[in-house]
Amino acid sequence: MSNPSDDPITTHGFTAVPASASTLLTGTAEYPAPNTPAPPLSVSDTPVPNTPLAKRIQAYALAHLPLPTYNHSMRVYHFGLAIKRYRFPTWSFSDETGEFAENEVEF
Repeated sequence: MSNPSDDPITTHGFTAVPASASTLLTGTAEYPAPNTPAPPLSVSDTPVPNTPLAKRIQAYALAHLPLPTYNHSMRVYHFGLAIKRYRFPTWSFSDETGEFAENEVEF
C-alpha cells in the first residue's frame, strides 16, 4: 500500500497510540507534544454527521440505549473528535467513523 489513504487501519481510525495518557500528552517520537494549548471548542464545532449511516446509528442508539448511556456515548464522540483535531491533526478518518466506533452499533 503505497498511499496511506489506501490503508484501512489509517482510513478507519484504528492507528495505535500509547496507552498511557501521560505519555500521550507529553509526547513521543512518533507523536510529539503540541506547542500550543488546545483551543476551546463547542459541541457545534464537532457536529454529528448527517449521512444516512449516521442517521441509522443515531436512531438505533436512541432506541436501544438508556438515555444516560446514549448521552455518555455522545460526550465520548465529541471529546474524541476534539482530541483527534488537537493531538492528531494529520489523522484523516472521517467524523462518521468516530460516531460508528463510539456507539458500537450492530446491524
